[in-house]
Amino acid sequence: MVQDRLDIVAPARPPSWAVGTFTAWDPDARSTVILDVVGDGRVFLRNDRGQAVSQGSFRDGSVFWRNGSRSWLAREGPGVLLGDVASGRHFNFRRS
Repeated sequence: MVQDRLDIVAPARPPSWAVGTFTAWDPDARSTVILDVVGDGRVFLRNDRGQAVSQGSFRDGSVFWRNGSRSWLAREGPGVLLGDVASGRHFNFRRS
């Protein structure tokens, strides 16, 4: 049985500027995306109805998602940038 990705990468405390709830517009899905970064290192992407669509863990400046992909996380003004490592696509999230 394959171990869950979150078991492989134990979450670490994210920096204080990254903790919170943020929103961004996804032009492909034509909807709002919600990013929740919890102080214990858990990270959630939610749809505009608040349902979790992806879950991951924060470690070494990156988010390791359950599906095996990885994103980088950076401070951007009052919000954060979240970028997919494989595709280079990124979203500018504003604090909610």
